[in-house]
Amino acid sequence: MVKLQVCCLIIIVFIMGIYFSAKRMRSTEHDVFVALLFSSLLNLCFDIATVYTVNHLDEVPAVVNRILHNCFIVSISIVIYLMFLYITYLVCQEKVIFAGKYRWVKYPPILPIIFMCILPMSYTQTPNGNYSSGPAPIVTYCVIAYYFVLSIVLLWHYRAIINHKKRMIIITALTIEGIASVCQAIFNHLLVSGFGITMLCLALFVTVENPDFHLMERLREERKKAQEANSAKTVFLASMSHEIRTPINGVIGMNEMILREANQSDIRGYALHIKAAAQTLLSIISDIMDLSKIESGKMELCPVEYELNSLLKDVYYIILERVKEKNLKLDIYVDNELPSVLYGDDVRLRQILMNLLTNAVKYTEKGSITVTVSEKARRNGIVTLDFAVKDTGMGIKEENISKLFTAFERIDEIKNRKIEGIGLGLALTQQFLDMMKSKLQVESEYGKGSTFSFSIEQMIVNEQAVGNFDEQIKLQINSFVYQSRIYAPKANILLVDDNDINRKVFVSLLKESGIQITQAASGKECLEWFKKKSFDMIFLDHMMPDMDGIETYRVMKTLDNNINKKTPVIMLTANAVSGAKEQYRLMGFDGFLSKPIKSDKLERMIQDLLPKELLEEKPLDAVGIENETGIFDIKDEQDTFELPYIDGIDWEYAKIHIESSEMIWSVTQDFVRRMEEERSSLNALAAGIDTPEGLRLFQTKVHALKSAAALIGILTIASFARTLEYAAQDKRTDKIRALLPFLNEEMLEYERRLLPMLEREEPEEKEKMENRPIILAMLEMVRLAFMDIDVDAADAAMEQLNMYSYEEGLQKQIDELGHLVYDMKAEEAEKLINGIIETLG
Repeated sequence: MVKLQVCCLIIIVFIMGIYFSAKRMRSTEHDVFVALLFSSLLNLCFDIATVYTVNHLDEVPAVVNRILHNCFIVSISIVIYLMFLYITYLVCQEKVIFAGKYRWVKYPPILPIIFMCILPMSYTQTPNGNYSSGPAPIVTYCVIAYYFVLSIVLLWHYRAIINHKKRMIIITALTIEGIASVCQAIFNHLLVSGFGITMLCLALFVTVENPDFHLMERLREERKKAQEANSAKTVFLASMSHEIRTPINGVIGMNEMILREANQSDIRGYALHIKAAAQTLLSIISDIMDLSKIESGKMELCPVEYELNSLLKDVYYIILERVKEKNLKLDIYVDNELPSVLYGDDVRLRQILMNLLTNAVKYTEKGSITVTVSEKARRNGIVTLDFAVKDTGMGIKEENISKLFTAFERIDEIKNRKIEGIGLGLALTQQFLDMMKSKLQVESEYGKGSTFSFSIEQMIVNEQAVGNFDEQIKLQINSFVYQSRIYAPKANILLVDDNDINRKVFVSLLKESGIQITQAASGKECLEWFKKKSFDMIFLDHMMPDMDGIETYRVMKTLDNNINKKTPVIMLTANAVSGAKEQYRLMGFDGFLSKPIKSDKLERMIQDLLPKELLEEKPLDAVGIENETGIFDIKDEQDTFELPYIDGIDWEYAKIHIESSEMIWSVTQDFVRRMEEERSSLNALAAGIDTPEGLRLFQTKVHALKSAAALIGILTIASFARTLEYAAQDKRTDKIRALLPFLNEEMLEYERRLLPMLEREEPEEKEKMENRPIILAMLEMVRLAFMDIDVDAADAAMEQLNMYSYEEGLQKQIDELGHLVYDMKAEEAEKLINGIIETLG
């Protein structure tokens, strides 16, 4: 029998030698397995020793024999306990199973070990060899059975979350130990407990503790993290796309009004530049989403009908300003006979041309840039266009041309270090051209310039020639006169959008159509109008608090015998991703308009869906008709209200949404005064986020808080609220609980800073304080509060000072002191207090 134990001992030593020769990251599982190996080694040593002593009872003193046997059975118990501990860590980590009322299971079997040492032990002699028996070994078997059953229970309870490989490994290890223990209990003379323990260690070593297994597990984890990061990036990009499109809608809409109403040619020129740049900004937003799609292999072309001249004019106006800044000459030659309307992905084509032109401007210090657009071939309704961008810039060395199409690679980095860019433009351009079955060609002479060219095939929609491009450019600025294509003064439209500026832009775009527009700021208000007034069309925004556009639409469809049952409903949304139109169509919407809304698409939509009998000939005096809902006037009175400087509030951002400074300050006052109530309500709702309905209500609340804070430029609160909104959307209650205290703290900080300012707004009602001892006492209270670093006491003392008005010079000093107190500038505040005290004597 000793031979078996010796072989097992050699195997354990071999395992330890290999195991410790490989570098591993320290972990709890690692530490437990190391302890298991050392315990197994000791157990085998004691097993070999007791095999000898029990078979030489006459030669070995009884005390030595008992001590060695005690060490042997105790080491078995420790090995079994460590096996259970190791399995626990593999399954679900200590904090899960060892929490709450089950925490006691993590402690070693101290009491059974004591019983093993004090209970009697007998020795049975057989022809095949002697072995120990009696109460002490029975306790050992009980410990083995207990941890074996506990391991099975653990494995069953957490079966759903255990990796399949780990589950099979654990079952194999338990099976080996179970069979060995049963055999040892039934056939005592076999002495196979050491063999079972060795096989258990070997099974764990060649599987979960194998370096290759750890490497694969780590690679799997890294892959999972990368996928989660990529998913988070996609969600972020989609959210930012939606958030950015709303203010752009205002920019494009207001600019459209400038083009319609301005008389000066230079103003029209500026407005045309704004229009082209805004359209490019929209393209960039879409391209950000496309970059993510390219990385995930989901990028696809989105062909549409487009006017070639319009695309080229946009590119011309955008790049013209940059060309002028560098005193370069820009020439664009367009074949007069090219077809005017094509079918293809105009967004990608515009980006390709902009990337090439932007690079040409960046790397050209003097000379000219020439763009050539010509026809290579035309057959079966398809035209092949040749595009070429030539510059007189620094040129490219032949050996560097291959590096141009590597993402984030820049050539001549030292020489070009002052030139902006990250080396992504040409790489993206080549990927877009690959999708269009084309390739970017490069011809360059170092020091003299470069030419980038490509050819693409586009389907012809209208073969009418584009005409003289140069003449059209010259005429466009001076001849821009807006003419609405529709006139329907008897038509009634319901516009539903929670954003006020979006509604104003919409109304302004239809100013000359004469259409009567009823506005609703929510889904609930929409339903009220829907029930009581007949409309010819309904424009419904998608993203709204409480009841979004889709929910509102579904409720509308459930109302029977309604006067608007057959009224067409058009979805307004910033969700301009591929497939959105088809999704809305499947839901039952009659049309889809992407934000920012373009006037021509809006009018075309109305022209297609409005009953024909409502469309009328436009009379000569119909320009400038106003309706009862109010038209946004770009010639508002000059804004003379001065907003106070407050650290943390971006008034310029607020003016994107609200033009009047006085209105901004009024809204800010309301927001701050309601902040305590909002905070309490938010915390109350957070208590119920473990239920689906509670989570939905919380999401709605933080959405409203995000919008309200962003409206007045408190972007930190808006940012926290936006993060919490997305966490609620993803059902991340743990993230909500972690971040909500920070939002509360931020709101409290703004309350502390702003409320006293609001309370000081009516100085004429304050009692004038002329009693110098009282003034000195109040100032001393502020000083003492700062000395004790007591923020609340300093605020309270300052509020007491602000309850009164003072003579002009002193009032300015008190106001200045207020700012220092609110900003917690202790040293400056103390200097000012000393100065006031000296002045007052």
